[in-house]
Amino acid sequence: MGESVHAAIEREVREETGTQIRVGSLIGVYSDPTCQVIDYGNGRRVQAVNLCFEAEAISDGEPTTPQETLEQGYFRVEDLPTPFVPIHRI
Repeated sequence: MGESVHAAIEREVREETGTQIRVGSLIGVYSDPTCQVIDYGNGRRVQAVNLCFEAEAISDGEPTTPQETLEQGYFRVEDLPTPFVPIHRI
């Protein structure tokens, strides 16, 4: 609440990777229920809607949520590591 999509993207990337970014153009909006329904148990199910943007890294730093980020890196498309989270394959 009270935060723009661009501000949320910049904050989340900074928190989870330590990298400050400049958000660019919207690439796509993804909401396929065959791979984006998450079951948390206890009857709690949600459907994720992903907004994907291009972004430019401005500076590096340290993650502030180390429990969420175990490792990070930059890869060419043909060298992306696996396995991916199913919604990331799109």
